[in-house]
Amino acid sequence: MAQNPRLAARTDPGATQAEFERARSYLAGIDIKDRRKGQILSVLGSVAFDLLVVTILVITVLRWRGLA
Repeated sequence: MAQNPRLAARTDPGATQAEFERARSYLAGIDIKDRRKGQILSVLGSVAFDLLVVTILVITVLRWRGLA
C-alpha cells in the first residue's frame, strides 16, 4: 500500500503495524492439532449420526412391508 500514494496518505503506519501484530498473535495462539482433531471428530460424529438414521429408516421400511 505504501507504493500507492493515495493509499499511503490514508493509512496510519503505526495503527497498521499494531493491527498486524494483533492478528499475528491471534493466529500464533491457534493450536493446529486441536483444530484438526475437532474437525475429524465432527466428521465422524456426522457419519455416525447418518448411519444411525439410515439404519432406523431401513428397519422401519422393512417392518412396514412385513419383511422383518
